[in-house]
Amino acid sequence: MLTGDVPQATPTRLAPEERSAVDQAIASVLRDGPWIGGPAVAAFESAFANYIGGGHVVGCANGTDALVLAITGLGLPAGAAVLVASNDGGFAATAVRLA
Repeated sequence: MLTGDVPQATPTRLAPEERSAVDQAIASVLRDGPWIGGPAVAAFESAFANYIGGGHVVGCANGTDALVLAITGLGLPAGAAVLVASNDGGFAATAVRLA
């Protein structure tokens, strides 16, 4: 039996130099805004595209939005059969329906 909370992230375990970088990034976004689609997101998209060697990266709000964009990009015809995992919580199926 599992007891207690399972941590999603443990920012308290960051090394001092990592903590400083994270604190500075958060302060910068809070100070300069906007939080969504702003310069910090554009900088991340560019840096990540360079890191993975891809041409373009698009930041998304969540995995469902990412799947909608990916499925739409496939150009499937309306009514096309798309298989999704049965244990995904319905998010993939929702993305398919939205796309």
